[in-house]
Amino acid sequence: MAAKKSALGNNPLDQIIPSSKRSTRGPHEKQRVRRPPGEVGCKAGYTRKTIHVNKELFEKIEAIAYWDRLDIKDVVERAFTDYLKGRRVKPKPKAA
Repeated sequence: MAAKKSALGNNPLDQIIPSSKRSTRGPHEKQRVRRPPGEVGCKAGYTRKTIHVNKELFEKIEAIAYWDRLDIKDVVERAFTDYLKGRRVKPKPKAA
């Protein structure tokens, strides 16, 4: 059976406002900046990564976060910061 074609087309608003002139954003909305998938939902300057961690080590991290009333990410960030403090890190080469 053939699909029934409407006299108005797919979008009835095209008869009033052509789709090329119609804005999809409201007047007060800012244009959104595309972010890499690992940064969606993160604060500016942060990224999301998946790492594999020894279970016993992670249990200690969870315990520290619990007793110090911190998020796990804060404990891990402190550990990384302390580990990198005073180290000279040579940047890795950019991919070709």
